[in-house]
Amino acid sequence: GHPLYVEQVIGGMYEIDAAWEARGGKLAYKVSERQWQRFEEHLKKARELLVAAWKAHPEFPDAPALMIPVTAGGYTKLWETPRMWFDRAVAAQFDFGEAYHRLLWFMRPRWGGTYDEMYALGVECLETKRFDTGVPFWFFEAVQRIAVDMEWDDAYWKKRKTYPRLQEMFAGYAEQGLPSRRDYYRSAEAAVEWTRRQLKPHKDLM
Repeated sequence: GHPLYVEQVIGGMYEIDAAWEARGGKLAYKVSERQWQRFEEHLKKARELLVAAWKAHPEFPDAPALMIPVTAGGYTKLWETPRMWFDRAVAAQFDFGEAYHRLLWFMRPRWGGTYDEMYALGVECLETKRFDTGVPFWFFEAVQRIAVDMEWDDAYWKKRKTYPRLQEMFAGYAEQGLPSRRDYYRSAEAAVEWTRRQLKPHKDLM
């Protein structure tokens, strides 16, 4: 085992939670100076713990995946970005779901990202063609999460290339995916086909 690594990662998780609790759920301009100060103090501690953990064991994905919210929260060195830490996490474990989830979360416009960036990450995941893993399925997840964040606006579902990409994704899983997951993907495919039939044609956004 690696008790120090586990201790540092758990400590980092605690500091991240404490940072967001200190900040509160208000819009940025409503957060008090004292709240920002406590937020930054906790993120600084989180960064110290998680960077130390990553340096000791870069072969594990947990610490770099947790650095995504730390850097997105603004506590970073000049050369660090959420994407950089995402790349380090997936270099350690290609299909580490928490890294994909966190990067998509902090790509939302409220954190300074864009829906186009979220969509592009989904396309990048699909283009890996690693249907032996859940990675290409993050294309579906990206489109779905954009729709939710847009309060169920279906603009990205209606993009000209979205449905062909989904067909490619489901075909890949049918051919190469794990047999134990095929029923799940077939159910998702049926739901996507039903959704497509409800949508009116939309001018391509790209």
